[in-house]
Order: sequence, then C-alpha cells, then structure tokens
Amino acid sequence: MRRFNSTNAIMSKIPDFNLEMALNRIREIQTALQDGTQPFDESVKLFEEATKLIGQCRTYLRDAELKLEKLSGE
Repeated sequence: MRRFNSTNAIMSKIPDFNLEMALNRIREIQTALQDGTQPFDESVKLFEEATKLIGQCRTYLRDAELKLEKLSGE
C-alpha cells in the first residue's frame, strides 16, 4: 500500500513555503493575540492563520524527519 505524502500535497498548494518565515509569522500572531488589542473577529482570523501555519510546519518537519531517517538507513 502506497503511503500518501501529505507534505507534497501541502507544498504543491504553497510552492514558496519557508519554515523560517512561517515560524516568524506564528510569533507575530502570538504577539498580536497576547497584546489583546485586536477586535474579536480579527483575533479569530489570526488564530486560524496560526493554526494552519502550525499544521504546515509540522508536516514539513515530519517529512524532513522521514527523509533523514531514510538517508541514515533507519
């Protein structure tokens, strides 16, 4: 059974995905949410954006881990 590679699916939707940029954006969102000055609707949008970015980062890192395991022969 062939395993679906979700990273490729995500990366095809986000061809210019950059882990460092995503992490920086998550930090920006965290700061904005902790600030507490955002209107509620904007806070919800920021939270949704951060949640999507976190998922993309996890997938990216999981794929990188699998590649490293494959390269090291594990």
